Amino acid sequence: MIIPGDIPWINNKALENLVKYSTKFQTLVSPIIHRGIVSPLFTVIPKKNVSRILTICNKYSILASRPSNFIRGTESLLIGLRYITNDSRTFQDVDKKSDLNPHKNTLSRKIVHLKTYNYFIKAIDNFKKGLIKEAFNDFINESKVYRHNRLYSLELSSLIDACIIQRDKPIQKRINWLRVKIGRDSK
Repeated sequence: MIIPGDIPWINNKALENLVKYSTKFQTLVSPIIHRGIVSPLFTVIPKKNVSRILTICNKYSILASRPSNFIRGTESLLIGLRYITNDSRTFQDVDKKSDLNPHKNTLSRKIVHLKTYNYFIKAIDNFKKGLIKEAFNDFINESKVYRHNRLYSLELSSLIDACIIQRDKPIQKRINWLRVKIGRDSK
């Protein structure tokens, strides 16, 4: 289980529910918090997937090392908060003083079973081989799955990877829109 330390509203029941889903489906599980944001900082990984996660860290994080790569690089089950907790603040991390008074958000009712890892793995492999156009297209195809499912934080990660290897103005516009949509600063 991966969890950050700056989460004052986390509780045992929510963590137990994440473990329950991971055990039942034998796949990586992470919550969908709100506004299309998946929180890879809260991840439960079955023991059988640990070596795959280590491979993602060591071999498939060459463009950017971020927790979303775990979700993007392996089969994942993303669970809306409605099925995990009854408090929208449960997975809210506190980075600044204003985070102590989070907006009341509705609890997501979405459950998404992702198998986009082939796009992610293929894109990185193509990038390593110098097949930039193919890698770019793989990241774009990956992003389309996230866009279809309104998983904006994952779409943002895949589009940023696409733009790292090949600048594209329309994609940059979408990246800027996504950053505003989910409240992320450009970093």
